[in-house]
Amino acid sequence: MASDPHIPDPRHPRIHDRGRGPEVVGTRLLVVSVLQFLDAGHSTQEMAASFGVCEQDVRAAEAFIGDHRGEIGAELSRREAVAEGRTAADLSVGAVRDRLAARAAELRPAEATAGG
Repeated sequence: MASDPHIPDPRHPRIHDRGRGPEVVGTRLLVVSVLQFLDAGHSTQEMAASFGVCEQDVRAAEAFIGDHRGEIGAELSRREAVAEGRTAADLSVGAVRDRLAARAAELRPAEATAGG
């Protein structure tokens, strides 16, 4: 994304930001919503039907995601953290690593039981 989020990326003329985050022009379809559906394994056709937009709108968001996935993923993580009442410190690399290690330790006994 451009340094000023309100300046459109010339490579993606169908995407703009009116203050809620990047969205498809002429719709209220947020790019971050498309990312969530993509990560859940939904097809372009399924997303178009779910969001009530045309497939071309979804493809525009997908193309934008392709060029800006890291930034959009970080924004999604930030939004989820705010919704869950977490702070920026909870998203630090060390904190995330610690939570992943703890979760992996929780799953190990279940894997051993399932495999044996």
